[in-house]
This record gives sequence, C-alpha cells and structure tokens, in this order.
Amino acid sequence: MNLINAVRRECIFTNIQSSDKDSFLKQIAELATSKIPALQALSPQRIYQLFAERESMGTTGFGKGIAIPHCRLPEFDDFVIGIARIPQGLDFDSIDGQPVDLVFFIVGSEYQSDNYVRLLSSLAQLARNQEILKRIREASTPQEIYQVITGYCAETGTTSASQPQSEPDIEKRLLFTCVIQSEDCFLPLLRSLMAVPLCEFCTFEGANAENFLARTPLFAAFWKDESHDFCKILLGSIPERHQKNLIRYIEEITGPLEERDDVLLAMWPVTFLAGGLVT
Repeated sequence: MNLINAVRRECIFTNIQSSDKDSFLKQIAELATSKIPALQALSPQRIYQLFAERESMGTTGFGKGIAIPHCRLPEFDDFVIGIARIPQGLDFDSIDGQPVDLVFFIVGSEYQSDNYVRLLSSLAQLARNQEILKRIREASTPQEIYQVITGYCAETGTTSASQPQSEPDIEKRLLFTCVIQSEDCFLPLLRSLMAVPLCEFCTFEGANAENFLARTPLFAAFWKDESHDFCKILLGSIPERHQKNLIRYIEEITGPLEERDDVLLAMWPVTFLAGGLVT
C-alpha cells in the first residue's frame, strides 16, 4: 500500500467548519462513511469513537497547523486517507499549541500494521514539506489538492507498488547503516525511514567507544563528568533507485550530514540478498 493509492479524492474537503476537536472528529467520521462505499457498512459513531480513543492516548496534532488523526478497525481490510482544510483553524491540543488548519486522517485495517505504519510515516514526511503544504492550503478545489498529492508522490517515489519479498533480484538494492548518537534525531529519523518506499531496516543498541575507554584507569578522567550513552544503529536495505530519497529524508531531520558529528550514514551495493525484514 502506498500513499497515492490510499488518498481518496472523495474524502478531500476544503472548507470544514467545526467548533472544537470533538465535533470535528464526528464530522469527518460521518463524511468518510458517506463518501466511501467500503466504509458505508460501518457506523460513523464507531469510527468517531476510535478517533477519540486515539486522541486520548496523546494528541495527533503534529505542529505547524497539521494534525493526523487515525484509527484501525478489525472489520475493515483497506486504507482510506482523507484531507480536510479548516480555514478558521481549530484547537487540536497540538504539541506546539498552535491551531490546526490542515488535517490528514486515516481509517485503516487493524491487521495490516506494516502498511499502516508506512502510511503514517509517509504523511508525517509530507507534513514536513512546507512547499507542498503551502500548495495544499492555497488550492481552490479538492481536485487541485489531489493533483498536488499525486505530484508529490511521483517526485518522491511513493507511487511505487511493493515488490514481492520472494523475488529479491527484481531490482538492485543497497545495504545501509546509519549510526545515531543524537537522541533528538533518533525517533524523527525512524519516522522518516518508514516513509522511504520499499525500505526495510532494524535497529540495534550501540555503545560509543568512549564508554569503554572511560572504564579504564588510563582514560577515566577524560569523561568523568559527562554522559555519552546514546548510540543507536539502523541496518537495512533499499532499492538502489531510492538512494537519493533516503539521503534527502535523513537530511530533512539532521541537516547536511557532512556538518554532523553525531550521525553517520553509509551505503554500499549488495552482491547477494535474500529474505526480508518486518520493520
């Protein structure tokens, strides 16, 4: 499942009027079930309740005017992404305290966690692209918004359908390792990598060399008053054609990698690759 297949043009709304977050969630639940045939068998109240339950766990107000409410249902085996503009803005308990004027919402399957996480990550990645957000906010019609999304997906490579994992020789892949010593970067980088098409990776706990040196009498005094404990390692593979996407997504979080001394990225070609990873 990729982003453009999940975005439904029938669920793009340019002028939602709601007085508060709760009424907004009820409104989009009603609109989604009325517009999407596959959702018409479901109760709007049930979808609203699932949206509300997710919000009770922590706001989906992403910051900078964006929110991404989402819910999963066991009786639904597909994904629907809708887009709603709220011209007057709405208090969404966002992490930055700012009102929300642009919402991407997801109704998805409880039994397709990998696809669900990838779609969430793709939306989170899109929500950091200020030029795309500007064009969505300025679009006059739902069709124009849909065209902005399709253009974004074509540019970033997120229109590609997944290739079967049992056929690793369909296209060339690269192995990559990303070593992260910045705790502030780690979770945003995980979310970004989930948005890279056909990217598979896993994480390892690492340890900085100074942690070992600090335990030896000769070097102990050098790091006596500081903690240098954070070190995570990401190991994975991507299609060779998405190499630039991987670098771009990472540098959107870190800034230019050549200017960092706490994030290291390395990639190399694969001579043999079989199997796959559940991210």
